[in-house]
Amino acid sequence: MLFNPDTRKILDVNDAAIHLYGYRREEFLKLTHTDITAEPNESDKTIKQTVAGEINRIPLRYHRKKDGTIFPVEISSSTMKLGEETVLCGMIRDITERKQAEK
Repeated sequence: MLFNPDTRKILDVNDAAIHLYGYRREEFLKLTHTDITAEPNESDKTIKQTVAGEINRIPLRYHRKKDGTIFPVEISSSTMKLGEETVLCGMIRDITERKQAEK
């Protein structure tokens, strides 16, 4: 997933994200990061830390699918230049099974 760290607008997603979250590509590209996170305040903090180069891995966050299901994710994140714009790249892994096994 690529998104603008200032506006939180989602710029691009791969097929795996489309399948995981349940949105069609056209729907996904109309969303912001705030639409898929179940923890907007915590996510804002980690977005700022990623842009500042302080972190590149978030071991646990909760995201929201199109159907409203909230699920745990692990995120590897980085910044990159897309033209003149700095964007965030998030590699998101559903860790539902891992969390269930830990219980």
